[in-house]
Amino acid sequence: MKTSMKIRKLQLVGKSSFTITLPKEWITENNLRPGDSLNITKEEDGSLKLLPVALLEKKPIIEKSFNIEDLKPGMLKELIQACYHIGYDLIKIKSGKKISFDRIKEIDNVVNAYHGLAILEEKADSLTIQSLIDPLKFSLRPLVRRLGSILSLMFDEIYSALEKKDVSSMEGISHQLQEARKIYSLLLRQLIAGVKNKEIALKIGLKDVIQCLGYRIVIKASLKMIENIEIISKDAKELLTIKTEESLRKKLLSFILRMKEMHEKSLDALFKEDLNLAIEVHRLHDAFRLELNKLDPLAIKNSKVAVSTKSFCDGLNRVNDYMLDLVEVAVNRYVQHNY
Repeated sequence: MKTSMKIRKLQLVGKSSFTITLPKEWITENNLRPGDSLNITKEEDGSLKLLPVALLEKKPIIEKSFNIEDLKPGMLKELIQACYHIGYDLIKIKSGKKISFDRIKEIDNVVNAYHGLAILEEKADSLTIQSLIDPLKFSLRPLVRRLGSILSLMFDEIYSALEKKDVSSMEGISHQLQEARKIYSLLLRQLIAGVKNKEIALKIGLKDVIQCLGYRIVIKASLKMIENIEIISKDAKELLTIKTEESLRKKLLSFILRMKEMHEKSLDALFKEDLNLAIEVHRLHDAFRLELNKLDPLAIKNSKVAVSTKSFCDGLNRVNDYMLDLVEVAVNRYVQHNY
């Protein structure tokens, strides 16, 4: 609850320094003494926010508790995920009886799906999960770059498999998808932490709410691209296990190469806030869609090859469209910072 304070006048000390007296009641409430330090933050509206440094250093532990007997199948996973995203430090799971081995295994699988989660304490009828994440140590840009590097690696592995006709080149793709989902969840947690805490926002590179919305669009689109590339890898595997014409294989190779180049350009447009590059990616997107549509799977005699080729191209079309989300954010940032 905000309390109104009396207006205070600035006092000139020396030739260039200004001072102002602070309300005695505020000093008393915060147990401050002469010589104590204050943190001063400039807000977006131009006002100044004062906080005792000691208060900043005391990070409260926030926790959430659930009774496992009240939860239907599948709910526990969703609740742990929500707690992770929102930023809870401790997640306590309780039961009126001994927790079954299957439930413990379920919890363990969920914990392993997120960076920085660990089972802190386990008893017969209760279990505590702790988040070890320090939000100040994870900046947004490197994490988004990491998602981009995962996608590039997946493109490389599919290209290598098609080029060498060797499905083993794609063995790491499922692991890369799991890692991408972990990075996505960590990014979402960081964005929420930044929205709730101005100091965290500044540390992780989040300047304002508009930038937060932009990051949300980017990471969601990046994960969708990665998920579709994983589906495409399965189509590529199927095409390599059945008889596929050499001309078709080379065409698909060229598609993967072009898609990777477009993705790298879209990331550059985003981080450099480059309008010309964003427009170029948009043009390449349209040209690529036309090229994909020229390949008619119905003209392929082998029905299995036709089905896999159509699925392969449909996946590339979806990735192509999600790439425009990165371009949209790049243009928005350009306009925001240049006009």
